[in-house]
Amino acid sequence: ANMFVKGLSWDTTNDSLAAAFSGSTGARVITDRDSGESKGFGYIDFPDVGSAESAMKAMQGANLDGRSITLDFATPRDNSGGDRGGRGTWRQRLRRWSRLWRWSRSRWKGSHDPTSSR
Repeated sequence: ANMFVKGLSWDTTNDSLAAAFSGSTGARVITDRDSGESKGFGYIDFPDVGSAESAMKAMQGANLDGRSITLDFATPRDNSGGDRGGRGTWRQRLRRWSRLWRWSRSRWKGSHDPTSSR
């Protein structure tokens, strides 16, 4: 079971986050890709849901490195692929583009073609 932690101090590390939660199997503080600094949130891994629930009850609103933290259960990531644009699958986008292309060609041909009977 994974738990989401927000409100972390910029000084919190993976080790200090894991040490704050007894029974955790791992912890990750999410950092900025460019600067490497903490983004102020992270994830804690637990072996089962029961230990995650007990840790949540014990640590909700607790003080960690001088900051009050908020906990929530993390939703599992969707590993469906690399498309994260929210515009549908590549096949759906191709169909939309194809319809738009045909529509625009028919409009252009009809209004600008000198051989057209319009």
